[in-house]
Amino acid sequence: MKAQPYLPSQQRAIIYMFILFSTFSLFQTALNASFQDLPESHQSLPSFPIPAAIDLNIVSTQELQEVEGIGFVLAKRILAYRKKLGGFRTIAELDKVYGLNGEGLENLRIMSCVDSLDVRPKPLRSSPKVRRNRKQIAKINLNRATAKELERIPGIGKKISSRIIKYRRAKGNFLAVEELREVNNFSEENYYRAKPFLMVNKSDQNEIKLLDLNKATAFQIKKHLQIDSKLVGNIIELRNKIGFYSNLDQLKKVKSMKADLYNDLIQKFTIGTSLPEPIYVLEQVSTWDLAAYPNISENLAMNLVMKVKINGKFGSWDEVNGVEGMNKKALAELKTYFKLAIHQ
Repeated sequence: MKAQPYLPSQQRAIIYMFILFSTFSLFQTALNASFQDLPESHQSLPSFPIPAAIDLNIVSTQELQEVEGIGFVLAKRILAYRKKLGGFRTIAELDKVYGLNGEGLENLRIMSCVDSLDVRPKPLRSSPKVRRNRKQIAKINLNRATAKELERIPGIGKKISSRIIKYRRAKGNFLAVEELREVNNFSEENYYRAKPFLMVNKSDQNEIKLLDLNKATAFQIKKHLQIDSKLVGNIIELRNKIGFYSNLDQLKKVKSMKADLYNDLIQKFTIGTSLPEPIYVLEQVSTWDLAAYPNISENLAMNLVMKVKINGKFGSWDEVNGVEGMNKKALAELKTYFKLAIHQ
């Protein structure tokens, strides 16, 4: 049998390309011929609509129901929550809608936006005067506003306005609007609704000459005195341990308190005129608790506890004064915070 002639690789490649090109040309010719036989309405390629983002602040109940996983009930809840907020500010706020989870929540996260939100807080429905004229409540002075005036502010109702007034009476003038966050049960949501309508005058801040060491909050101490947050925490921590400060000298025992800073602080603090009555019984206090008081050393605390273990109880304050290590400041401090078992 005669062997087939061998073709060089280049010639074989040319032949293969020619066959492939011829086949493709025939296929294209047949496709064009069949495409021209179709009606004009079918001769364009199909187009698929790109879903538009759902703006949570203008979407309707019906449009929400078209989202997979969102039924009529959830759509109504979403719109009710939007009304309560005055508009969604972030997609994350969807997490707070009752019953919205799983597939419906995930689909909304992907398809939603909040582009149309008017960032100005919207007045409450219960305040028609506010809706008619926003200028009536623009920038009310937080330290001068009455309860009635505060009630008209978006996010502040009758109960919260009453709490704000009580807080102001107890703590003194507000140093900043941000201090509203410390008012009991005043939510972050309502705080942000109310904030644009409130202000604090610098003249009001200047009126706060002295802070009551036993009533001042951490925020007030930091804002008014401009001291380190850690030191503010130490001042509050000691107050919590001993119950209240009986004199400014006790500030010396605050952790990290330096002499020059102490001399500056005692010019800005005051102690209330009426201090609480002693509620703790000296004979029932541990060494550890006694040593927490600024003028009670650890050795004196141990001696007091040891004396109680030996005698059972003290017969008088003169007997307490006779305990080894006792001094005038320590005795005065004990009388301020403690009572004897015989006086119960």
